[in-house]
Amino acid sequence: MIPSLQKNKILFDYLPILLVSILAISILIIGCTSTTTIPQNQVEPSGIPIPQKASAKTLQKTADVLSVSIDLGSGSTQSLETKGENYAIKLMDPGGSGSYKFNPEQISLSAGKIYSFQLISETEAHSFTIEKSGIDQWVEANQTIEFNYAFSNPGKYQLICIPHQTLGMVTEIIVQ
Repeated sequence: MIPSLQKNKILFDYLPILLVSILAISILIIGCTSTTTIPQNQVEPSGIPIPQKASAKTLQKTADVLSVSIDLGSGSTQSLETKGENYAIKLMDPGGSGSYKFNPEQISLSAGKIYSFQLISETEAHSFTIEKSGIDQWVEANQTIEFNYAFSNPGKYQLICIPHQTLGMVTEIIVQ
């Protein structure tokens, strides 16, 4: 066989492998060099992820939160809500000072009693997370949200703001 024809045959034999290799390398290069933009409100400078804003469905808890919506079949709903005793809690960062706290700092509640919590955020967004209860709310800056809740069991519950926990935004709820 003529040497130049032999070279062409070898080239044609390995052409599919060569093309697949080039394609795979191109995909790897493109995939590894692409960047993802994270919106500023998704991560604190400390790298702690911020919980997402709670949807209306999330706010209507099925366990201890006493709020029920009934579909009337005509496209409208009726809310059967047991309104509790008002209890306002401020999620504070006084004047943007970096001193984070809940106000009131000491929270005492009664087991079995329905409370209508109003969460009032100042100049920054905060989470309102109560361990062992399933409550994990998100309050945007200068926003107030409200939900009803009744603690079933007496005990001590830790209340934290997840993004500001390491900066001291932690307190305890005592349920008697």
